[in-house]
Amino acid sequence: MKTLRYCVELQEDKDGIIVTFPDMPYGVTSGEDLASALLNAVDCLEEIIASMMKDKKDIPLPGPAKGRRMVTLSPGFSAKLLLYIALREQHISKSELARRLNWQYPQVVRLFDTQHSSHLSQLVAVASALKKRIVIGLEDIK
Repeated sequence: MKTLRYCVELQEDKDGIIVTFPDMPYGVTSGEDLASALLNAVDCLEEIIASMMKDKKDIPLPGPAKGRRMVTLSPGFSAKLLLYIALREQHISKSELARRLNWQYPQVVRLFDTQHSSHLSQLVAVASALKKRIVIGLEDIK
């Protein structure tokens, strides 16, 4: 099972905390304090990944923590990203996926639009068409 927790590097600055992403080719954000920096980090990371998905690029998977702090992508975003990764790994086009699901092509495009909310049943259907299964878990907040 893949969990999308990405490392962040934190650097204190006179205005707060600067956040960078060692697993990503670009991206930086900040926050006045640790809590706001980490919250902004999730938003920034999701925007970076959404941009890469829109450009049809491979998305780097999270590297090892190596003692660094990590942030977790939102559940809906994580599901779309993992399905996008599976689609690319299997070399399946969105057109082929639409055919397998008996959906219209725009439905598939919308499903991978990270700004569009998708129903869990749609995500489950896509996973099944890719011979995958969505697994939901619950963890204590640390």
